[in-house]
Amino acid sequence: MSLLHGLNYLHRSLLIPFGLIVLAILLATGIASKAFTGETLFRLVVLLAIFELCELYRQRFYLDWKNEWGLHWRAGLLQLAKWPYVLLALFDVLVDRRVPYVLTPKVKGRSKPSLILWPQLMVVAFISTAWTVALVKDIAIPPFLHLCAVAILATSLVLILTEWFSFPEPYTGSAPDLREAQTPLRGASLKDTP
Repeated sequence: MSLLHGLNYLHRSLLIPFGLIVLAILLATGIASKAFTGETLFRLVVLLAIFELCELYRQRFYLDWKNEWGLHWRAGLLQLAKWPYVLLALFDVLVDRRVPYVLTPKVKGRSKPSLILWPQLMVVAFISTAWTVALVKDIAIPPFLHLCAVAILATSLVLILTEWFSFPEPYTGSAPDLREAQTPLRGASLKDTP
């Protein structure tokens, strides 16, 4: 069961680079110009809609499904950001590289951007190069592939820019005392409130 649970994380991390390579090949060669017709795109949209309906049905079995249902777009964005690191972790396992577990600080510190999302720069360079080759060679590219390239580039650039975003303080685990946070009614003292 643990192996299958781990494969769940791994298959996405393998599909993303495979999809990027396929997109780059389709852009640079133009071999997909006849494949991406209106009928193909309609079938693709229907398939994606069925997958999403299956996901929404599966969410009915969550422990707290009334609060946890939805599209989970943030989890998808996180998958796009972390796929290179999951593959690096797989490489470490395959070569039996043992590194100590490092605890990450759970409090916000002041640090300079480290550009930990450097693989996203490689994605931008890779897709941009393939797209540029297609434009220079005047290869006919279906509008759907242009849309895919723009979406990938925009997402990768946003992920890179998150290095410089200012995020709220992390949750520390302590909640304020609710009795102290309540304001007493007019004319009443704290000892009179329940």
